[in-house]
Amino acid sequence: MSFVLYPLSFAEYCLFQGQDKNRRPSWNKGVFSKNSPLLALRSELNTLLADYAVFGGFPEVAVLSGYEAKSKLLNEIVSSYILKDIRHILKIEKLSELNRLIKNLAYNTGKEVNISELARDVGLHRETLHKYLIGLEESYIISLVRPFHNNFEKEMRKMPKVYFIDTGIRNMLVNNLSPLDQRPDKGELVESIFFANLLRNSHVTTRIMYWKTKNAGEVDFVVSEDGRINAFEVKYGADTKNHFRSFLNLYPKATCKMVRYLYEYAEDELPLWWIQ
Repeated sequence: MSFVLYPLSFAEYCLFQGQDKNRRPSWNKGVFSKNSPLLALRSELNTLLADYAVFGGFPEVAVLSGYEAKSKLLNEIVSSYILKDIRHILKIEKLSELNRLIKNLAYNTGKEVNISELARDVGLHRETLHKYLIGLEESYIISLVRPFHNNFEKEMRKMPKVYFIDTGIRNMLVNNLSPLDQRPDKGELVESIFFANLLRNSHVTTRIMYWKTKNAGEVDFVVSEDGRINAFEVKYGADTKNHFRSFLNLYPKATCKMVRYLYEYAEDELPLWWIQ
């Protein structure tokens, strides 16, 4: 039997930061309510979550204190493993093209990827690019999220979205370790955190997708498992725009939830730190 060891979840990250008071037996289980004792720690949790979004969940990074120490180790991980050792593990010959590919994907985190355009931009044949993408997924560096559709053939022809499993690695690749609230890509980072949590808690029958229509209707994540459909929109701030109504017109039995980093209690919404 094999096991996949992901970077730290946010709950685990809190423990690495010595936040034992934030621990409870079932952090992300049960029904969230306005009586949750964690709401009193909302400000503290958001501060920790902002740090987690920037520096990621590698345990060696999590135990360090200060920007300099964390950034130095992240740079070593990216330089020695992501951009070098992975070449030998995957038996990749075109190192410069692989490096361009990884950085291109990092800059496009949370966005749709046009495979033909990507192959042209990084200088790889489409077939070679496909092999490299599979290798990066199997190495748990990235994950491609495909669109949700009842027709599997149509789903596979549409463009996937790309997410990095660890936000710290992704941020180091784009050379930006600025605080979360100062970043233009904070929306993509909170999406990445939520996606990694979905992946961490998925099962064999779980499919994690996104939904998009020709009329620009879009839902960030659609999780299909054992006949159940759960849809999620992930927001950094107070933006209320969503396309749940359009989605529910097509999938009326689905459960839809808004997830926020800057959270004020709302009955149909969840704080990003809760689902960690």
